[in-house]
Amino acid sequence: MQEQQYQLHHIPLMQSRTCGESKRGEDDWALVTFVGEQNQDPRKCKKAMEKVNIEPCVKMDTQTLDLLKIRDDVTWYIRKLGLSKLFKLECSEYSQLTKEFLSTVALAFPNHNGDQPAGEGLLLFKIGDANGRISISALCQLFGLPNETAHDFKENSKRKQAAFADWTHFANEPFLPSRSKVSRITHPAIRYVHRLISTTFQCKQEANKVTTDEFYILTTPFIKHEYKANLGLLLAKTFINVRKLAKDLEGNKKLCVRFGRLITAIVLHVGIDIPNYEPLPKPTPLDLHALQHIHFLNRWTKDPTRFCYEFPIGPANTSLVLLPHEDIPSLRSGVVTFQPNEEEFYVPSTLDRVNKLEKIVECQSRFISRLVRVVRHIAPERLFRPSSTAREPYEPDLGEFSLDSELGSEGDDPIDEEESSSHCHT
Repeated sequence: MQEQQYQLHHIPLMQSRTCGESKRGEDDWALVTFVGEQNQDPRKCKKAMEKVNIEPCVKMDTQTLDLLKIRDDVTWYIRKLGLSKLFKLECSEYSQLTKEFLSTVALAFPNHNGDQPAGEGLLLFKIGDANGRISISALCQLFGLPNETAHDFKENSKRKQAAFADWTHFANEPFLPSRSKVSRITHPAIRYVHRLISTTFQCKQEANKVTTDEFYILTTPFIKHEYKANLGLLLAKTFINVRKLAKDLEGNKKLCVRFGRLITAIVLHVGIDIPNYEPLPKPTPLDLHALQHIHFLNRWTKDPTRFCYEFPIGPANTSLVLLPHEDIPSLRSGVVTFQPNEEEFYVPSTLDRVNKLEKIVECQSRFISRLVRVVRHIAPERLFRPSSTAREPYEPDLGEFSLDSELGSEGDDPIDEEESSSHCHT
């Protein structure tokens, strides 16, 4: 980016009431270097921001993570990345507030000799008549990010080549910046976390390619980088970059910003009151519905007692994920496994894939609840633990029971045949 020097008191951004904190005195900031273009026409900035689409943030959906059996992996991964606090942040989001922030935000560093730690950067912005500022160090503390000293991910040609080759531990191909497809990532937990990162540190409408920054963030817990970049500064640069990208848009193309909650948190942190803006809808959960729209799930079986899905990792191969139920001994992991035949898989069309999947999952839950009641009724009591904390003597074999006939004869079941068939029909 271009760097230009300005007297701080000459910048209109600092001429009215200022909110926020800094470890430096006002005189220490008399001469700073701004990162990016400055002195832009406010009207042009506002017009450019009209092209930006502000949407509710994307949040984790623990129910979906449990269903896909990746909750522990996703939780561990996010904790290793240092993003737990950021992804759990809950704040109202406002389209107008987000656009006002992004149209005025600036990034500056104090002028002095020597390398400047990333934490010394200062983020400046304006909401209404109030000016706000927050240091990168304070930004990292606010979001629980590691306050690294490096401005970006340092690399030389040899190290870059080695790091990119290590991508084969994550995907079934070497890494190519902005060309490697997300669909080639071989572990569903890594792909799920990538989706969260891409909607936070990027402003892409579609997140089907892995950028260089996303690559280095994803590989941080696994690869010993010589330097680790300051994610707070990376986030600040994302804010700055939105305006530039908006100005360069062609035709009807739009940017998509999904980090309004972070902006709300920053504005409130520096003590600026939120104007009476209309809030955005609640955050969008990254659930089955959202995952299917990004082709996270390839296809699944119809049988609710053996519900499984194929996780695609490229055109050559896929990963089959079985979803046994915790409460049925014969359906627990390691007790009953199966390899579905090709005809047992349901391949949905574009229009009905989500509704079909949701009905199958609901059918699975209803079927298993009904199965539990029937088996408890016909099987010896000693096969089932009397409480949730008691230990079960052994795993029973339910194969000797005729479950189909018993399910049809259970009279006290509140689910009638018509309702059950309506949920199971695919």
